Amino acid sequence: MTAKEIVYDRLGRISDHVSLEEIRDELLLMIELEKSMEDVRAGRVYTQEQVEEMSKSWINEARIVVR
Repeated sequence: MTAKEIVYDRLGRISDHVSLEEIRDELLLMIELEKSMEDVRAGRVYTQEQVEEMSKSWINEARIVVR
């Protein structure tokens, strides 16, 4: 499907009574999800364990800055 076809398909599934802002939000969500899927396909992801280790490092760095 082309990007235009995807948008038309999605617009066809939502209520006729939504605002332009809600349509914009839906399209932005679609864009961000597609970016995320591209990251997954490209291997730009972290395991839960990796994130936990990174967050420990960030917390420690923040403590150093605050002191």
